[in-house]
Amino acid sequence: MALRSKGATLLDLHKYLPAPIANTIREGRRPGLIFCICLIAILSASIANASSLDEPGSHSVLIYYGNETSERAQANSSNLKRLRTLLRQSKAPIAARLSSIIEADLTDFRAQVGRDRADLLAAAQRIGFDLAIFTNTLAQTAQYMFYRHDVGLLETRPFPQLPPAASEILSLSALSRPEALKAALSSVAAHYEGKPLNIALVTLSHGSLDMALMPRVNSDLSTPHAVDEFKRNLQRGGNGVTPEWATPQGTGKIAYWDVLADISKATGARFPLVFRQACGSGPNGWREFMRVPSTITTIAHTGRYNIDIDQIDYAELFAPGAPGSDWLDLLTTGLKQREITVSSQFTIGLWALLSTLINTHPAVFLVPLLLWLAVFGARALQIVKLRLRPA
Repeated sequence: MALRSKGATLLDLHKYLPAPIANTIREGRRPGLIFCICLIAILSASIANASSLDEPGSHSVLIYYGNETSERAQANSSNLKRLRTLLRQSKAPIAARLSSIIEADLTDFRAQVGRDRADLLAAAQRIGFDLAIFTNTLAQTAQYMFYRHDVGLLETRPFPQLPPAASEILSLSALSRPEALKAALSSVAAHYEGKPLNIALVTLSHGSLDMALMPRVNSDLSTPHAVDEFKRNLQRGGNGVTPEWATPQGTGKIAYWDVLADISKATGARFPLVFRQACGSGPNGWREFMRVPSTITTIAHTGRYNIDIDQIDYAELFAPGAPGSDWLDLLTTGLKQREITVSSQFTIGLWALLSTLINTHPAVFLVPLLLWLAVFGARALQIVKLRLRPA
């Protein structure tokens, strides 16, 4: 079943606008000719982009990409074992809290990925849509799952071999790597053999304002002096500059969009919905916004906020769906109902602007005032000199 997008006319534009602007248009007030022309141009481009999803003969697939800490990673990671031991032995107040966060990741996060996997498969089988499932547990056995709704077949397919990872941390968290995301999307796209393809992408991972995909533990305690410095940081309450050995590893937000852009360019695939299910997954400024590919129609994200592990229950979300239902609409509507921000290409720019303003040093906002004072002061001084000049 091809993904469907609802058509729109210029009379419907207020539905896509922020409330103050929408009210202005509905009430017949004129917000400014130039502003209206620019706004309509942007929205028309977005609507035209969305309408192309109805291309005859197109296919659609939901890709779930769960970046959990697998049981094998937990068992084989000497770095993780060292970290858990240090936290248990430390008397620092923050150590107990950090330990509970890591233990929750090893149990709750992994269990949630397992539930998502089962719930999405059940929804795909009942409603009828293609589904690809990638997890670190599957990737470590060089596999992923693919459900074809047209023949009702669940397949286990080979996951492409990746080049060696740059660190032990990334070797045990393959889906944190941009190479893995690209390999996953390429593998699914290859199944459709160049036919028009719409991908709804859900990536569940730990994240931050700068990172889209990363493991829970990024501290590499094998680095010389890292253990001693880690102990000192615990005693200081975890405050201070992040040391180089604790720099987040994985896929940054810009690299994330670059991967999707490469996939679109190579395969022609479009993304009617991308859901970055992670903490702080909103756009982090204009630099990231400018790298969002034009083939992305809608982006679901958490802004600058955290998200609970179990906030999205896919069994509940897809429960209203009957066989043949518009599953993309169910997914999009369900995310909105669960306090996830769902942004179009237009409104994502507003988020990028907000993020840029938040990250801007307060002194920058004083520049216009200082310039005005300089001009006003120069003018005032000129007037005073004229009045003091002898007649």
